[in-house]
Amino acid sequence: MSRSRVALVAMLLMLLIWTLALALGIGWALVGVSRWAADGATVAPVTRTLRADAVRVTTYNVLNRRSPATLRREISRLAASSDVLVLQEAQRVTVAPAGWRRYAGPNAYTKGRPVLWRVSRFAYVGAGSRLAQLRPFHRRTVWVALRDRQTGQRVTVVNYHGLPHVERAGHPRPGPRAGAYAVAMRRLGQLVTDHPGALVVAGDWNVSRWADKRVRWHGFPAAWQRRHPRLISADRFRSGPTLGRRTVDYAFSRKLVPVALAVRPRMGSDHRPVSVSYRWPIPRR
Repeated sequence: MSRSRVALVAMLLMLLIWTLALALGIGWALVGVSRWAADGATVAPVTRTLRADAVRVTTYNVLNRRSPATLRREISRLAASSDVLVLQEAQRVTVAPAGWRRYAGPNAYTKGRPVLWRVSRFAYVGAGSRLAQLRPFHRRTVWVALRDRQTGQRVTVVNYHGLPHVERAGHPRPGPRAGAYAVAMRRLGQLVTDHPGALVVAGDWNVSRWADKRVRWHGFPAAWQRRHPRLISADRFRSGPTLGRRTVDYAFSRKLVPVALAVRPRMGSDHRPVSVSYRWPIPRR
């Protein structure tokens, strides 16, 4: 065989190899897309112009060992494009940005989980806290009821911070923490039931959302949501990881409809802020 024919055969073999590699890559991409779609996720990014009455809620675990001055700067940046801020590990956040109010609960077990709101958008209606876990994992869940000055409608915002180190790849870890987490989820469900009407539950759940959806252990959020079918998960827009490779910061809502979600660039915390935009339901005629 001449050298020219050898070269031609080699080129054809290379072309065949590249074609197979491309076909396999497209096939795996389609498999990934189908898995996302089966999980109830939005494959394409959602791009739409938000209505003027959209409610913008941001949840962010600030990491409590950082300086108050640094935290104030970060919170002011988030406040510029939010109507409500739901913070965790925020014991050192003692002042709201200008034009904002905050509620952090009555005692040391709630101080690190404040809810902040823009006064020009929302009027304060009421607030409180609910016991989530007993000692040695003593925690309380903070809630705030607000009235939208634009629409006149009322919404309850709940700040949930789940107990950490309770799961691995979506499975409960042995020990008392997973049981305590399940108790907290039941109490959170009662809190949701006790506050009818529009509601947002946002925070750091400390359980990986997508691993949880595969396992659906009764004590974790995906299974908990099934017992509260009127709650809508903002993960209809599938988000990227919020803590390392895990998605542990997310939100549920009732009556308020999520229309956009953004995992923001990492700031100084190990968590990334997550912002969800909601619209009020269209009134029936």
